[in-house]
Amino acid sequence: YNPVSKRRRDLFVNAIDILLCHRQPSAPVLLARSLGRAEEELHLTTLADVKVDDVDMMTVVLIGSSQTHTVPVGGRPRMFTPRGYAAKHADGGK
Repeated sequence: YNPVSKRRRDLFVNAIDILLCHRQPSAPVLLARSLGRAEEELHLTTLADVKVDDVDMMTVVLIGSSQTHTVPVGGRPRMFTPRGYAAKHADGGK
């Protein structure tokens, strides 16, 4: 799915507005552009601060859950969400 094109920009804005009705504005958002290419870019932002102008047809948009954490790794932003198996299995999964 291409979240944004030069002419089709309102759908992404509408999606963010809908998400803001259900998620915290501080929810992390990772914009990953041109993955695997020399011009690869990662931009970490929040749901409240994500801008349609930062997204194009080469961008993957990842929106974190309420359990998602952000950390810098090697000078680059990273976002991770723990799987939570320990919480699902009080006996430690045994």
